[in-house]
Amino acid sequence: MNNVIHPGFIFILGALALPLFRRREIKQALQLFVPVFAFTQLLLMEEGTYWVYKFISYDLILGRVDKLSMCFAYVFVMIAFLGMIYALHVKEDGQHVATFLYVGGTLGVTFAGDLFTLFAFWELMAIYSVFIIWYQKSQKALNAGFRYLMVHLVGGGSLLAGIIMHASQTGSIQFTTI
Repeated sequence: MNNVIHPGFIFILGALALPLFRRREIKQALQLFVPVFAFTQLLLMEEGTYWVYKFISYDLILGRVDKLSMCFAYVFVMIAFLGMIYALHVKEDGQHVATFLYVGGTLGVTFAGDLFTLFAFWELMAIYSVFIIWYQKSQKALNAGFRYLMVHLVGGGSLLAGIIMHASQTGSIQFTTI
């Protein structure tokens, strides 16, 4: 394994750093730098398992890299870059922060090597997608966001219940053939 930074965490750290800068030009540079840097990290990634951490008696695997996950990761990062180019005119930090956290969640889901990691990044992705909807700041967007949130709560609860049932029956949270 080479020393690669998880592309999802690059977006998450970028989201946390963005509000710290006052000058718009620096913020815009950061908005473009984050996806470019994440893309360079993707280029350095080889197939295999990365970032494994012990939690209770389970291995949390933040990076299970194969050809399929790399394909999706390339698409997500390229779309994030194009989206940031399109959104350079947007002055509200909150929209960019929510977008970076959403993309960080999608990359976390893409590379998740176990079911609990999948669930955590799925929730991050789902929560910040609601904020992206709400940033339209209209009654229609508010209503749509609440509907999405309600559907997500049911879906997220079902996913968690399935993970718990799978873990209790198999004793494992690792991705295997299901």
